[in-house]
This record gives sequence, structure tokens and C-alpha cells, in this order.
Amino acid sequence: MKLKLTLPIAQSVNHMYGQRRDGTRYKTDKATNWHENAQTVAKIECLRQGWEKTTKEILIMEMRFFYNDARRRDTNNQHKQIADALEKIVYDDDRHVLMRDMSVELKSGRHEVEITVYKERRKKNERERE
Repeated sequence: MKLKLTLPIAQSVNHMYGQRRDGTRYKTDKATNWHENAQTVAKIECLRQGWEKTTKEILIMEMRFFYNDARRRDTNNQHKQIADALEKIVYDDDRHVLMRDMSVELKSGRHEVEITVYKERRKKNERERE
């Protein structure tokens, strides 16, 4: 079984935190809103597609990025926010997720990431032997 969902492009990790005068860091309102929206989309899609949260299973997460302009971006800066938003909904812990950037495309009118999540096909004892 595969879970498919589409999320808007998040702020990069470099811009998701602010710093207070006392030096403490906080998550920006924009990053918090994106996170909450991503969780809502994930919950709806899990229900709609019959996906059950996995526990201690290795998952593959394939991502296809669509940008609406040609600015230079680093897709790796998206990984943390996506992984954190889907944690406890799609999987128990994001340390069990292998992230794969499949493509980056320039498409007018699209500023989003298509995500496909599925279980790794190798059996547990095959992984243990390596």
C-alpha cells in the first residue's frame, strides 16, 4: 500500500525559526501554520486512503517538488519540516523514514510537493544481516 499526499512548499529550515531578544528561539507563525495544515492534510489522506500509522517499520518517502519560479532552492531544507509534520500520523518516528528527492520541476501555478510513502520491501532479517 502507498500513501499519496500533496503539501504546499514549506519555509526552509533556515527561515522557520526566529530569535527573541533574550536569545531563545521560537517557531515562526508561518512555520507553525504550515505544520498544522500539513498534519490536517495527512490525517485526511490517511483516513481516505486507509493508511494505518506504522511502528518501527522502515518507510520510503518519495518527494517530487514543483516550484512556481526559478529561484535557487535546496530541497533538503524541506525534509525536516515534512518529516516532523507527518510524525505520529503516518509513522511513529521519523528516524524510520528514508527520504528520496525524485524530481524538481518548474511549473507555473504550482508551489507544492507530491509525497508518496510506502513500506520498504526487504524483510527485517535481511536488514539485520547487513
